[in-house]
Amino acid sequence: MTLQRVEGNGYFAKNRKKNPIYQDESACQLDLLVACDDIEMGGGDFKSVLLHNPINSYIFRNRRPTKTILFWQSLAKIVRNPDTMTKPLAQPYKVVTSNRCLLGEGPVWDSQRQVIYWLDILNGIIHEHSPSKNSHRQIPLNDMVGAVALCKNGDFIAAMKSGLAIVEQDSGAVKPLVDPESHLPGNRFNEGKCDPAGRFWAGSMALSEVEGAGNLYMLDTDGTCSLKIPGVSISNGLAWASDHKTMYYIDSPTRKVVAYDYSQATGGISNQRVAISIPEEEGSPDGMTIDSEGMLWIGHWDGWQVARWNPLTGQKLLSIGMPAARITSCTFGGETLQDLYITSARVGLTDEQLEEQPLAGSLFVVENCGFKGMEAVKFGYSEASL
Repeated sequence: MTLQRVEGNGYFAKNRKKNPIYQDESACQLDLLVACDDIEMGGGDFKSVLLHNPINSYIFRNRRPTKTILFWQSLAKIVRNPDTMTKPLAQPYKVVTSNRCLLGEGPVWDSQRQVIYWLDILNGIIHEHSPSKNSHRQIPLNDMVGAVALCKNGDFIAAMKSGLAIVEQDSGAVKPLVDPESHLPGNRFNEGKCDPAGRFWAGSMALSEVEGAGNLYMLDTDGTCSLKIPGVSISNGLAWASDHKTMYYIDSPTRKVVAYDYSQATGGISNQRVAISIPEEEGSPDGMTIDSEGMLWIGHWDGWQVARWNPLTGQKLLSIGMPAARITSCTFGGETLQDLYITSARVGLTDEQLEEQPLAGSLFVVENCGFKGMEAVKFGYSEASL
């Protein structure tokens, strides 16, 4: 075995949907590469390289591009031969609970209580899991809930079909605040997050998914709600750079992450430009989070993956293959914010697809993933202002 750096060639990208655990990236930016020399595959001796990245996502590539190999025959022989590997090939993720959401979304890590929250949007449930206690709790809201963020007092600010509201963490009691789309009964909220100043941003979409029917709003800490981006289709991921000068945003059908100049003082956004364009074969960008290095982690709906992207170059840096097609969002958690929590969905899948994806709708975690997130900003309101 030898350690070396090589570039991926994208050879196996087309095999992703056949077995999403194994991924290949073009021009991989990985840290640890294990070369497996002189492996007999398909009747020919040649070098094959097993790429092992810091989050245990495994990538295979043929070092002789002129030699044609059958991926699954090659992969099977590598896996069956332990002498060719430094450690067993293992799934990079764990399933957090046995619960399967219809439309899992919106993961939020509570650093104070050391618990992860996530949503089942269509069933109107906030889920809570404590890794240390291995406990799972559900908070039913009796309304679709597209996003929640933590409040400074431990409650939630929630974007529900009926509008924006405070949800008591202990009881689940709902205190309505404002419904900016009371005139749009065919819409629901879909995604939301607090900006660096503690304002809550939430976007909407049509239940029918008709294009251009949604909007992105900002709820200020004094309770005023303003329209920020009109005419979106499926409002999704939000993230802010660590210097608090750039906001990133996803309207899923565009297959783009757009960047805005952002003013922390006013919440104003301007100078829209495209930061990342997602190829169709990668799936649609959904929810996202940002790590301490300023890189974006995006859930790929119908893409079988969560991927790390550089918003400054538009380059895809790495991918974690998942056992579900509809990966919806992700966030960092754990004591050091190095565990990556990933949500998924089963809505819209056929019986045959569900049989192939029994874990669809699960909450997954990649522990000690090799990257670190940033603590979630809490909604900075006062009781008097609301």
